[in-house]
Amino acid sequence: MEATTQVLVDDADIFIQYGPGWVSKTSSGPPSADSTYTMYGTLHETVTQSELSYTFIGSHVEFCFQSTDSNSSFWSFTIDNIPGGNLQSELVRIGSQGIVKNCYETNGALPDGQHEFRIIINASQGQPFSFDYLFYTPSPTVNLSSTDLILTPDSPLFEYGGDWINSTNVNTHWMETTTVNSTFTFEFYGSSIFWFGFLNTSFPKHNYSTVAAFSIDGGEASLITLEDHVPTDLASSTLDGTILAESLLFQSFSYPRGQHRLDVTLLGGVTSEIPLIYSPGMPIPLTLSSLVIQNGTTIPSLLPAPPALPSKSPVPTVTPNTTKGGSRSTANLAVILGCSLGGAAILGLLIIGILCARRKTRRGSFGVVNSGRSRSVEPFQDAPALTPVSPYQKGEQRSQTQGQFEDEPTEVDAPPSYITGPHN
Repeated sequence: MEATTQVLVDDADIFIQYGPGWVSKTSSGPPSADSTYTMYGTLHETVTQSELSYTFIGSHVEFCFQSTDSNSSFWSFTIDNIPGGNLQSELVRIGSQGIVKNCYETNGALPDGQHEFRIIINASQGQPFSFDYLFYTPSPTVNLSSTDLILTPDSPLFEYGGDWINSTNVNTHWMETTTVNSTFTFEFYGSSIFWFGFLNTSFPKHNYSTVAAFSIDGGEASLITLEDHVPTDLASSTLDGTILAESLLFQSFSYPRGQHRLDVTLLGGVTSEIPLIYSPGMPIPLTLSSLVIQNGTTIPSLLPAPPALPSKSPVPTVTPNTTKGGSRSTANLAVILGCSLGGAAILGLLIIGILCARRKTRRGSFGVVNSGRSRSVEPFQDAPALTPVSPYQKGEQRSQTQGQFEDEPTEVDAPPSYITGPHN
């Protein structure tokens, strides 16, 4: 059978259209190696006449449900309002309390395109119909960025290490191994993994348990034990190996949606006397019949590229000089222009002050004290073009011992263009 990647649609999917009389049910227990455990632990059940439908874009569809027997006389299905004809049983799974879990596929492939799948049910209290999930082969144009996927065991995306055997039975195929330290590696994009295989009753000649370990992203490994006893809730017909009892063997925790890596290793057979090593005989094989990726895709490149986020602030300009307080200078044209004009004004005031001071040759000092408002100008010190205005404030008097020159009590305002504040 050709390796395929199929889209999984669980019964709880919002795009499934249910008629009247359907009731949502959940599993009573946690996931385990039990053939009656439903996909994601949910079912939709009806005990009356009703229907359900789902529209998809692809070329092949299969569906799985539970009932009290495998009789198909009380239900039928259509594709694009055309009777589906004969059904080909993909897998029969027998579980507890007389529940039969069936998976069916249509005969032949559908033309690639949009189709409507519909099931018509005439159920009753004594013959309920419980829908579990469907899956279909998507068209190449379908965006898989947010869908759940089912991969067949011969997918080229899987990396098998060690001694794995490709086995088949009617329409079912799987990979299996009994070799210690056989490995399985799979890199995927999603949030969690569901691994389906077969219970030991499918292999009655193998008579003791197998232990394997799996991990995600190299984290702590979890152990998987395939029991060596025959569950009492399985029909005796499974002992001859003609009916395959597929089940969920393990599932990972839910991780943040993204790129992850699954590693599985077969540790060996288990007996009560000698754990985790082989004893004489045949251990239960580790099998893989299908792998489900929840909420993700195996090919990250199919995901739409995230939009570029605008920068919240401009890229800072690196300058080699800082002020004494540690703040950085910013090369701003307006500030430079303002500083230039301010420097010219200060220079003019200084020249005027010197000329006025020379006229007062008879004065013993050049200090000027004014009880009113005054503005002082200091001589250049280090950088003539960038000397700041004197820090003295209005009404303050400077000591006569500071400096040798003073200006006249002339009040000069800075030009309007001398702006030292931040610019938007």
